[in-house]
Amino acid sequence: MQPVPPGETPSDPRLQPHDSAPVMSPTAARQSRPFHRVRYVLAVGIALVVIAFLAVYFWTPVPPPAT
Repeated sequence: MQPVPPGETPSDPRLQPHDSAPVMSPTAARQSRPFHRVRYVLAVGIALVVIAFLAVYFWTPVPPPAT
């Protein structure tokens, strides 16, 4: 899509200003449904990161002491 020069209206009808009133109030529009799957994805992701850090910590060879 080409940028519209200042002072001109876009030819795409989806970009034209409209005079319709909002269908719902701002408070109702901000409401959302709780998605409990997000909680599980976050918990599993954090658990995997902790496991990865523990694996790196325990499987990293310890350098021999300096003599």
